[in-house]
Amino acid sequence: MDKDINHLSAEEFSHLFPVEIVPYNPAWVDVFEKEKQLLTATLSSEIALLVEHFGSTAVPGLASKPIIDILLEVPPMSESQNQLFLSRMKSIGYVMFTRVFDRLSHIMFAKGYNTSGEHIQIFHLHAGQKDDSLWDRLYFRDYLIAHPETMKEYELLKLQLAGKYKFDRDNYSYSKTEYIINITKKAKSLALNGTI
Repeated sequence: MDKDINHLSAEEFSHLFPVEIVPYNPAWVDVFEKEKQLLTATLSSEIALLVEHFGSTAVPGLASKPIIDILLEVPPMSESQNQLFLSRMKSIGYVMFTRVFDRLSHIMFAKGYNTSGEHIQIFHLHAGQKDDSLWDRLYFRDYLIAHPETMKEYELLKLQLAGKYKFDRDNYSYSKTEYIINITKKAKSLALNGTI
């Protein structure tokens, strides 16, 4: 029987879904666009205010874990609106990713994890309002696109960390944090000055 990802320990999760970096795949753009269409059709424009592709799969040429990262801007919602939102997300295969709730200021969803072993396209979706700091991730994405030398530097860091933490997804992510924060601050400053 397929076990719910939220009931897996961090160790179980990391062994079932090890950190694997693969070469950039141009098809990731189309995979995102199809998922964006599904999200906007399911949620309506009143809930899905903005849908953005971010993370490494959104940077042409950058090796990545083959996971499509999505940012979803949502408005402030009443309890009934929130329940409708969660119900609609569930109807298209998304589950709230409660394993990371203590570390996030927004809601994270996952889709495609199959603990039985069959490969399915995995999506991570982060939903929050427009003033949430999660939107700063777009500065990082855009900076990597505009600066190939930084993109290659980041790719090398990811490959090194993936070799070291193949079965430790948390430490893989934590070990990239300082680098990402530093580049994001620089990118945001440049973008706000119109010089990215």
